[in-house]
Amino acid sequence: MAYSVNKVQLLGNVGKDPEFKSVGQANTSLVTFSIATTSVFKDKDGKKQTDWHNCQACGKVADIINQYVVKGSKIWVEGVIKYEKYENKNGNMVQATKIVVNDFVLLDPKGQRETSEYDQTGPHSDPPPKAAPDQSHRKNDEDLPF
Repeated sequence: MAYSVNKVQLLGNVGKDPEFKSVGQANTSLVTFSIATTSVFKDKDGKKQTDWHNCQACGKVADIINQYVVKGSKIWVEGVIKYEKYENKNGNMVQATKIVVNDFVLLDPKGQRETSEYDQTGPHSDPPPKAAPDQSHRKNDEDLPF
């Protein structure tokens, strides 16, 4: 029996704010964005190699990415590689590679991010003030087992 695996994991920075749209009769959420990954090794000219990856997510994952991910966010994604062929507006056949994201972890603190080497426009405006965490679910300190 032959097995095959199509799985990719990327850790990098989002290149621009994700683009969101609803598609199909069911208005399924779809978000597209790009991630830059940079090699830790330098080439013979002393430069690091940066690769750009086109990503797409749909459904609940797309909704969450649309809500929290912004240009410059540090993100880990897991998904599958998908290859597509299509005819561009000039009538030429083009092959595209994208990552279909099925899981992700946003690695920036909520509402904050550092300016990365991929974001030359500077940080976004100040994040909204943080609300006090809801602690109504906590027991009294005397009830805690430690």
